[in-house]
Order: sequence, then structure tokens, then C-alpha cells
Amino acid sequence: MKKIEYVTAKELSVRLGVSAEAVGQHIRAGRLKKSVKKTGTGRQTRYRIDYQAAVKELEANIDPQYLVNKPTGGGKKKKAPAKGARKKAPAPKKAAKGRVKAPAKTAPAKPGEATASTFTEARTATEQYKAKMRRLEYEKASGLLVEKAQVEKDAFDVARILRDSLMVIPDRVDAILAAETDQQAVNEILRKEIKAALVDAIGKF
Repeated sequence: MKKIEYVTAKELSVRLGVSAEAVGQHIRAGRLKKSVKKTGTGRQTRYRIDYQAAVKELEANIDPQYLVNKPTGGGKKKKAPAKGARKKAPAPKKAAKGRVKAPAKTAPAKPGEATASTFTEARTATEQYKAKMRRLEYEKASGLLVEKAQVEKDAFDVARILRDSLMVIPDRVDAILAAETDQQAVNEILRKEIKAALVDAIGKF
């Protein structure tokens, strides 16, 4: 009877040339149902994995190209690299026919790291703000722009003077209108009085 060789999830990841996280994903996805024995719960969870059975399950459930290191020599363990030795970077894989490689993700800028575009945008915004302030100052100095409070005060004064001019019309013409029987004459008297009141109000500014 062939002896079963059990390994941990980490040992399996080293032998297959994949990350421990990738092995964990395969276990959670149910791709290693027959080869994995689970003990413990929560943070104490441990896995005993039948190495040869795990390789067969992975080859059946995923693309073999993702298994970097295939089992050779009856499942003999590969020698672990000596401490301090540099790991050789794996050679770039050729993309399988019909597959399109996803573009490499660009790492996000670190917090506090100013980029050239951000600096340019900030400088542009500052220059635009300064230009608007210079325009406002020019319009104010040339009389094209006045303060809101001054406009409101002037409008109130105009309304008050106009009101006073119109309110005295009845006192001036009531007796005249009472004695007048011609409608056209009444209309003419009122027009003259209103026009005089408007002229008087304008003359006070």
C-alpha cells in the first residue's frame, strides 16, 4: 500500500509555486474536497493535505499552467532554498492562445505624495482665483461694481421719495377733481400730477 504524504497548506503552496492565499482559496472553493482534512475551528483551523491527491484535484479543476511546480520523482520534496539565498524571479509565462492578459494595475499614490498633475491643477486654480479678484477690484474702482448694501440703501431711498411724492397728489387735486365733470379733463389732471411727482423724485438724486 502506497504511503500517503501529508503536507500543510503552506508546504503545498511552496511545492506548487503558488501563494498560501491561493491554496486557501482553492480549499474554500471546494477544489480540494478529497485531499484535505480539516482540524480545529476559527484561528485554530489546520489542514492536513494529501499531496498527490491535491495535485490531481487541482489539475482536474484548474488550468495546469497555474501549477508552477509539477510533482516529480514520486512526489519527493524539493530542497528548501538556503537562508539568505536570493530567490530567482520566475520567467514570464507565455499567454495561452485565445487569452488576453489583463493590464497591470498601477499602484495608487502613497498618502502625502504630491504628483505633478496635482501641483499643476492647484497652481492653475490659484491663478484663476487671483485673476477674478483683480477683475472685481477693477470693476469696483471704475464704478461698474457696487456693494450690495449700498444698492439696497439707494433702492430704499428711491422708493421712499417716490411714495412721498405720490401720496400728496390727492391733497393737491381733490377739490379740483370734485368740481370737474369732464372725464378727459380728470385724466389729464392726474397725468400731470403723477409726472410732476416723478420728476420731483428724480431731481432729489
